Amino acid sequence: MSVRKVTCPKCGNAINVPASMQSIKCQSCQNVFPATQSSATPAATNPYTATHSQSESQSAGNKNSQRVLIAAGASALALIALGLVGFLMVGSVKTSTPVRATKMPAPATQPPVAAPAPATTAPEYRVVDLPESTRQKIYHDYQQMMASSFGKAKRIPKSGTAGIELRGMLGQIEEREITHFALLHKVSEEDIHQILAEGKDKDWK
Repeated sequence: MSVRKVTCPKCGNAINVPASMQSIKCQSCQNVFPATQSSATPAATNPYTATHSQSESQSAGNKNSQRVLIAAGASALALIALGLVGFLMVGSVKTSTPVRATKMPAPATQPPVAAPAPATTAPEYRVVDLPESTRQKIYHDYQQMMASSFGKAKRIPKSGTAGIELRGMLGQIEEREITHFALLHKVSEEDIHQILAEGKDKDWK
């Protein structure tokens, strides 16, 4: 027969009763209460069964402890083995014969590459549609006029009033001669300036 242990809700006395009993009377305080009102715990019906279960639990715990100890020992042995292998590998690397560096042949020298020729810049003037002999004559006549007119101005200081007035007059003479050359050769004044730039660039004598 199955027996369970209940506690009286009034005085707290522990009572062993059959598991099928629905109403319980406390022997200490004579309180009658239903079995569902108390805290019941199953009691061992056979002392041998309880003792046997306890021994089995202890045996299982001992086996688990032994397994943990065996696993820990195996891990420690594995770590020791790995440490020995690493120590032996380091020792073999240190005592091994050093490898001699092979001297690589020097790369073949490439022939020097010739620098590209500098690009020719375009002239800063426009060639006027006149024969070159005519253009040279215009340039020479202009140079002679400038030499005869501005040669006298070199004797007068530039900072003085006379020098400033003289150079203003010579500028007017230059503009007048350029206009004269343009009318004479039936070209524009800009064409005369282009001819003068060409003669300076080509250093016509």
